[in-house]
Amino acid sequence: MLRIFVALPLDESMAASLSRYQDDLKRSGANFKWTSPRQFHFTLYFNAEISEDRLEPLTAAVEASARRNPSFDLSLDHVGAFGSLSRPRVIWAGVGRGAEQIIRLAQDLHRELARRDFPAPDKPFVPHLTLGRMRSARNLVRLQQTLQGPAAAPFFAGQMLAGRLVLYRSELSASGAEHFPLLQAPLQGASAQP
Repeated sequence: MLRIFVALPLDESMAASLSRYQDDLKRSGANFKWTSPRQFHFTLYFNAEISEDRLEPLTAAVEASARRNPSFDLSLDHVGAFGSLSRPRVIWAGVGRGAEQIIRLAQDLHRELARRDFPAPDKPFVPHLTLGRMRSARNLVRLQQTLQGPAAAPFFAGQMLAGRLVLYRSELSASGAEHFPLLQAPLQGASAQP
């Protein structure tokens, strides 16, 4: 069985900007597992149990959805948390411009997958990019000050053209997950190059 996911990746400029912001959060000393900048992406669909014989219909669904949905401008302009900013389980960067488009893209992808008998996601898609997951409350007050205190800087990680869906295979190891692209499908009006 394969672990796969379909994602909208960040461009290098936005990933670098987000990484700099994440470095500010790390300086708080909070005990979080921080997402590696090379793994920054928006997960639109995840399935931990796909047999290899299902890759062809999965690929067809991703390509069909990409062909039907236009590329769009996307910005990351706010930070939020699952839990709350005062007691975050997960800290994430949120979409400003392009939020409606990425939601429509995810919904369209889910419909394409359902037509091919893939299971629907457990929860509705919420456009966010995970920055880190809490391990313990160590230095949480310092992190809260970084996020919300008087010295907290306004957050804006830039803007990019969202232009492709990527189908990844994910392998778990002792050092964490490694992601391997299986397919890159350009959105309507975008070039095929990353």
